[in-house]
Amino acid sequence: VAETLDRAAKKLDTDLATQPAQRAKLQDTLGYTYHSLGLYREAVLLFEKVREYDLAISGPKHPRTLAAMNNLALSYADAGRKEEALKMQEEVLALRRKVLGPKHLDTLSAVNNLANSYFDASRKDEALKLQEEVLRLRRNMLGPEHPDTLGAMNNLALSFFDAGRKEEVLKLQEEVLPLYRKLRGPEHPDTLSAMNNLAKSYADAGRKDEALKL
Repeated sequence: VAETLDRAAKKLDTDLATQPAQRAKLQDTLGYTYHSLGLYREAVLLFEKVREYDLAISGPKHPRTLAAMNNLALSYADAGRKEEALKMQEEVLALRRKVLGPKHLDTLSAVNNLANSYFDASRKDEALKLQEEVLRLRRNMLGPEHPDTLGAMNNLALSFFDAGRKEEVLKLQEEVLPLYRKLRGPEHPDTLSAMNNLAKSYADAGRKDEALKL
């Protein structure tokens, strides 16, 4: 598959030289495919070209340009280029807040991505602040049972755990497990992961019987 993608990516530069819009669209598609395969360096090269095209044609504030920047930032992060990812995610968030507003779903996605990068960079306080913002807004906008809300609860619980805020961890994890059981069923991997996380927290809190049962 990777070899086929390589050939396709090279052909785009020649076969669609006179159709830059179509070329950028296909480069974006191939970039997603590379990223899904874990070929992050190859994804970066294509997403950089897409961003350059969208920036030149639509300007820095267009939603399409911001989407291209977001894809590139995620690929930078997965390729180990953490500082470039962090810088671009800060830029994407600032622009999305300005262009789309603070409550737009794309803005919330940018907040979540930046929080993850702050966490990876050991900027834990900044990560927690953003994760709390994401959870609050997703609850208000999407409801308490939306998958994105549950994901935000999980992320915040893990950050609380890392920060040693054990009571807040337990409160969130005890809240999220029944929601996963209700929405996903008792045997879904997300439900099992939530059970495992809560069991670890019970053990850490000295509640050994409850941990063992889970």
